[in-house]
Amino acid sequence: MDIFDNEIEIIQMFQDVAPSSVMFAPTPTPEGEALYCSINDEEEWALWCNSSGKADPPPDFYSDTHGFMMDVMRVDDHGYISPKGKTVNPTRKRESEVARELRDKGILDAFPNAKLVMTVDTQLPTHEDHNYDYHRDNFVRTVESHKKKIPNYKANHPNLKTVFFIFDESSQYMQVTHKINTPRVGNSIMAKPHFWWNDSDFLSVFMDSEIDFIIWFTPYKHCEMYDQEGNLAVMPTVTIIDTKQSQANQQIHISAF
Repeated sequence: MDIFDNEIEIIQMFQDVAPSSVMFAPTPTPEGEALYCSINDEEEWALWCNSSGKADPPPDFYSDTHGFMMDVMRVDDHGYISPKGKTVNPTRKRESEVARELRDKGILDAFPNAKLVMTVDTQLPTHEDHNYDYHRDNFVRTVESHKKKIPNYKANHPNLKTVFFIFDESSQYMQVTHKINTPRVGNSIMAKPHFWWNDSDFLSVFMDSEIDFIIWFTPYKHCEMYDQEGNLAVMPTVTIIDTKQSQANQQIHISAF
């Protein structure tokens, strides 16, 4: 078990993100900004109820005061479905192995208050370790699975707006002009960043659904990008999407809160 198996740890990491790294899509709305403040502000967050325990009714968090209920989910770019229909995730498997090794050696017992964050090497070639297709399919699979639970959420909290909090542990991807068969460190290629928040392959899974807001938390996507004037362009760490307002082809506006 690593630190992020606990939903509260994910929320606390989210609260450390600078407001300037938060983007509202396609444009800021009063309700979207209120949602962000209700989680980011310590006093406002205290008005949320934690219902993430295994014996608690879903979803993971709710606030009658703020008018939202929220389910937290993790996605990455490592997992995939095997030809036999089984879920395979070499990274998660290796993390479990390392955690077990630390436990067997007594290291975890020696530091009972330590928070374990796993960074492992699967020894797989890059494309087999993580890729865009894994990321997209894992994302869609996870969101679709949680969408099926929305009737239960609404039965427990009929008057609250539905929020999906997606903790996306994938890497930053680039769109290249042509495929590079044998990429090497130091090679220069023509490419542009993948703007995940405006990719219809991802957006389509929650458009026209009962999801009211998406909080898309992507702490591991890093990219230095410059505009034509040479200014550094900022990629968001958090994207808050109003699904009722958003369309895949609408322009996205970055708003520093």
